[in-house]
Parts: sequence; structure tokens; C-alpha cells
Amino acid sequence: MHRALDLRGRGGADETGWLPGERTLLETGSLGALARRGAKELREGSPLDDELRVAAYEQNGGHVRRAELRLLAAASRAVGVQERAAVAAQLGLGRLHGDWTASARVRLPSMPRGLRPATELKLLVAAAFDALFHDGTGPRVDWAEQCAAAGRAADILDRLGDEHGGRDLARDGDAVHAALLLVCVGMPERAAPVASRSLEALRSVGAEAWASVAELYLAFAQLASGDIATALDGFRRADRVFRDEPGSPWSIFGVVNIVAIEALRGGPGLQLTEAEHEFVRRAGTHSSPASAASALVVLASALADLGDPASAHRVLTAAGSVDGMLPHLGSHMKGRALEIAGLAAAESGDLHDARGCERRLARLMASPSNELATRRLRLAIADAAGRSPRTARPRLAAASVRNPGIEALRARMMLLASCVAAGDRAGALAELPNVSRLATRLDAVAVAHSSVARVRTLNHGLAPARPLSRREREVAALVIAGWSNRRIAEALFLSVRTVESHVGRILRVYGVTRRAHLLGVVVEPVSRDAVADARLTERQSQVAHLIAAGASNAEIAVALSLRTKTVEKHVSSILERMGGTSRTQIAARVPDPARTGPTTSPPADADGPSSFPIVSG
Repeated sequence: MHRALDLRGRGGADETGWLPGERTLLETGSLGALARRGAKELREGSPLDDELRVAAYEQNGGHVRRAELRLLAAASRAVGVQERAAVAAQLGLGRLHGDWTASARVRLPSMPRGLRPATELKLLVAAAFDALFHDGTGPRVDWAEQCAAAGRAADILDRLGDEHGGRDLARDGDAVHAALLLVCVGMPERAAPVASRSLEALRSVGAEAWASVAELYLAFAQLASGDIATALDGFRRADRVFRDEPGSPWSIFGVVNIVAIEALRGGPGLQLTEAEHEFVRRAGTHSSPASAASALVVLASALADLGDPASAHRVLTAAGSVDGMLPHLGSHMKGRALEIAGLAAAESGDLHDARGCERRLARLMASPSNELATRRLRLAIADAAGRSPRTARPRLAAASVRNPGIEALRARMMLLASCVAAGDRAGALAELPNVSRLATRLDAVAVAHSSVARVRTLNHGLAPARPLSRREREVAALVIAGWSNRRIAEALFLSVRTVESHVGRILRVYGVTRRAHLLGVVVEPVSRDAVADARLTERQSQVAHLIAAGASNAEIAVALSLRTKTVEKHVSSILERMGGTSRTQIAARVPDPARTGPTTSPPADADGPSSFPIVSG
């Protein structure tokens, strides 16, 4: 049971300092409901604290413009440094959900002395987000300076949660935005415990309306840190709260992150098509350009991570141009959007646009995520231009070691793609275990499958010498499914020798020497992910992915720095766990996302902007 909020002795609208009905809604309702109730209960001459609290509900409940008008009116009657600073802080923090292109800058040349902790925190956070949203439009934002501001705000947030059993934080619930700031400047390892402590403090006093925001920020931090499975649970809980508040700036974030994570995991769940409909429904009703733009970047990132930058770019530009969305994005989201646009341009051969994206990306705040995005894009441009990236690869590899989670995985995927682009099969096989290791740790198996599919292209690469006959197509389909020659013979009522002849002709038609090389060439592989089902160890997953990429035991030994005998033991263990009898069965049961993964199709009828493409999973 949560403790009832008890702030007696504070003064205000009633004997406890709360507006009528406010405490009950804070415990059981939503921020939107609090905004509506608060607007009804406020009277002319109400205490400034009440006005500020209702404005915070309005800002986070989808009524940003109403809150701004309320605060501008309150500013005219604010007296003294403390009150004027409190109004300015609340105004600045509201722009997190507003239109930064139409707002005055929030600058903080010096912090007034003697401010309430919550006011100081909000001023710090507002000024920091102002810098992040305007990053790239003027002098480069100092990353160390933003980290210092975020760290100071986090210290104050912890203090608010500790003092008076969390009751101070319940009154200034939007102070939890400090946790989001930590994520945005690239400090997720600090953000996660800060958000977790705030969540606990808010729930301890029954402030569930603000606790839902804290839980969403905790999920953001967990995702950025690489704890994808835990983040998914958090996004699902947050979505259950915010899905009933379509006007909330947070309503869209649960569903798009669920979609993105499920896409990376390659498992069942909400499909991208459903997310598109949900996005249209929510984007058409809430008033936050920043939320809509960020949601598009999240969906586009999922497609880019699965090796489809062209589709990612189509999603990114669903509501307009990349240039049009950048002013509504913070620095780290700007960087990801520019990287996706640059990757798509490089893939299509438009090196002029790709280099333009790279130059703009390099001017953003030098956070770890932006620095890695710049290096990844530079490598992609070098590959597209046919230059030998002798220095770009080692630099990107070194930078990836210093970064956690999904950013490191993206770097390793780019290194593997660079090897594939250069036709360097040995290099690609050497890099595949790194991708497999990180993808397994992050529970992003679909990313590993996408990388396996890239390496498979080096195994065949040539069109068949002639079309296969009907019987050859039947045999090839069963070979790819992992069937033995004897089993194929029994199924097709042929002799084993005849099946052997068919298999030999099929291999010659495609110019390959191993049965596993036929995967992804003739027919689709099965969609079941036996690597995940068998619960392989990290090393066994690496071996399985290399087998699926067509590597021999000797090549696997070189790629993983193992003895061939050790590889053979791993292969035997994998077969035992999968219940298989051949290497081809291992390869066949690693899905090929190039054939089964997300694709885009023309828009379907839906309420809302029809320019948003349907993305099917």
C-alpha cells in the first residue's frame, strides 16, 4: 500500500496545501486529469505555488500552450527573486514539450543564490535542454558543461526524493526530467539509478501520476545502457498508462520503443504495422513536435539497425524533410537522424548528400553517441566511394570499446558491413563473432541474423548459371531446411543417389561448394530461430552464426582464435542442443532477415497523416 500524501503545515488551497481533489488524482489519476481538475479549482489570486503545480500538470498532460499563458500571467505578479526564478524555471521546462523553433532561448549565465532546490533543478534542466535542441545552429555545445549541469540536477533530484520521505518530490514531480537529461547527454549509467530512486520515492508517497514518467525515463536509461529486456518491460508498463492519454507528450514513446525493441529481438509481439496506426492516432492528437519527431527517429533506428537504411530514411522523412525535423530534436536524436540520412544517401550513391550529413553531424556536441555516429558514417562514405578505409576501421573499432550498449553494436555492424562491401570475407568472418557477442548480450538476435545475411552474400554473389528445374527447386528447398539426403529421398520417393545428383547439380548452378551456401539463394529459410530456442552459450551462438554465414571449422577457428578441435566440440554441442544432425541444419535455422524482416509498403487507409509509410514486420 502506498502512503497517503501528507504535507500538513505547508499552507495553500486547503489545510494540506493541495487543491481539492488533487491528492486523490495524484495517487490514482493521470497528469491530464490533474491538469483539467487543477484548471477548474484555481481561482483569481490563488497562491503562486498552486499555479506552478497546475502548469506542470498541463505541460506534461498535453496542454503546453495553456500552461505557457498561465505562467506568463503569473510572471506579471511574481515578487522577488525566488518567485520570478520559479516562474522562469517552469516556463523553460515546459519548452521540453513545446516548439523550440518558436520559443525564446533559455539561457543561464549565472544561478541566483538562495533558490529552492526544485527551482534550481528546473533552471538547470531547462537551460541544458535549450542547448541540446539548438545544438548545430551556432557554436558547438560543450559536452562536459552539459554533463556537469546534468550531474548537478541529478544530485538535487536525489535530495528531493530523500527529504521528507519523497513528499517534496511529489509536489515538484517534473523534477524527474533531470533523469531524462542524463540520458540525452550520454550518461545512461547515472540516469538509471537516479530514475529508479525517484520512481521509488514517488511511489512511496502514492504519487503514481509522476511515477509513470519516472518509469518511462528509467526504461530510456536501461535501453541506452543495453539492458533491452528490462527496458521493454518498463516501456510496456508505461504504455499501459499513457495509451489512454493521447494528448500527452509521452503517449507515443511506449509503443514506438516496444516496436523497436521487438524488431531488434526478432521475437513475436507488436508489429511495425500496428505501430504505424498507433503513431498516426497519437501524433494527430498531441501537440508536441519534439515527441513526434523523436518517435520517427526511434522507428527509423530499428530499421537501420536491421540493415535497411533506405527504409529507415523513408520512415524518417514520413512527416517531411530531415531538415524540417532537426529543430525539434535534441542533440543525440539529431545525430542519429543525420547518420541514418547519410547512410541512406551513401547506399544510393549520393555521396554529396552523405558528406553533407557527415559535416553537420561532426558539428554537433561531442557526446559519445554523436562521435560514434560520425565515425560510422565516415566509414560508410569511404566504402561507397571505393576508398580503402585503412584508418577508419581501426578508429571505429577502438571507439566502440569505450561505449556501452546499442552504440557499440552499431559500430561493430558497420565494421562488418565495411568488410562485406570490400569483398573481404575473412575480415567479415572475423568481425561476425563481435556482432554475435554484443547482440546476444543485448538480446538483439535479429541484428545478428541481419549480419549473418550480409556475410552470406559473399558466399554466392553470382546469379545462377541457369534456372533450376521444378525437381531441383524441391530438393533445394529441403536442403535449405536442413534435411539429409536420405530424408529427402524418402519424402520425394527418389533414391539417395538421385538426390545426391540433384544436390551436386544445384551447387554447380550457383557456383558454391557447401550445402549451407544455398541459404538465402534459392528459397527462404525457415523462420524459427533455433539459436535462441536452444539457449546456446555466447560462444556457441558465435559458432552457430559463423556456420550460418558459411564458414568452415578452420575459418571459425581463425575468427574466434580457437583450435579446430575446440570448434568441432562446439559444433557437436550445438547439434545436441538443437536436436540436429548436420551443420546445414544449424545454418538453416538461423533466420535470414533480408527475406523475413521488416519492409515498407505503400500507406494504407488510416485516420491521420497518410504520408506515414506502413512498416510491416
